[in-house]
Amino acid sequence: MKKYVFKIGLFFLLLMTALLLRQFGVLDILYDLDRFRDLLLSYGNLGYAIYIVAYMISSVLMVPAFIVTITSGIVFGPFLGAFIAWIGAVLGSSLAFLTSRYIARDLIVKIFKDKEAFKKIEEGVAKNGKDYLIFTRLVPAFPYNAQNYAYGITNIKFKDYFVISSLTMIPMCIMYAYMASEIASSGVTLKLFWILLFSGLILFFLSQVPKIYANKKGIKFNK
Repeated sequence: MKKYVFKIGLFFLLLMTALLLRQFGVLDILYDLDRFRDLLLSYGNLGYAIYIVAYMISSVLMVPAFIVTITSGIVFGPFLGAFIAWIGAVLGSSLAFLTSRYIARDLIVKIFKDKEAFKKIEEGVAKNGKDYLIFTRLVPAFPYNAQNYAYGITNIKFKDYFVISSLTMIPMCIMYAYMASEIASSGVTLKLFWILLFSGLILFFLSQVPKIYANKKGIKFNK
């Protein structure tokens, strides 16, 4: 009984925090690049922590990840920005997963049980285990933030989810942060065009790896 009350309490704490952040306009800053950048820069080194917390909140509220990631590249530079964004993405996706599994599982199931993406992920994990997680992280078949909640209600282990998600997030964090930093410093140039073309080819080949692996293993990948 105490454990159940504790879960309910944590859920409402998260819900009230989200409502308060929205009420006071904090979440709006995530969509206003200039305001968000100015906020981070005004706090100096503390801006790193503020950014990571903002990324975690955006993941829980399913704000598109690229919006927050490109800010990191602009504010912190291409390499440090990619690293800071990766930390925020890892912690944010983990928080959403744990919220789905331990805090608001029944609510998540009730809201999303009829959604096709959730059904496909649940079936995929049941048949193929953590291999299916690798596929959906590298092949953009389902919205990334929705996957965090979907995997929380499957039987996949958090350790596997954490490791696989952490590794598969690296390419996108690097690409978004570098692209944003390059545009901010030099604008749209021929160099940027070749970088985007090269990055696109790398991501394309990365997306083919799980498909080839699936074919060899005889795993059916349901989109």
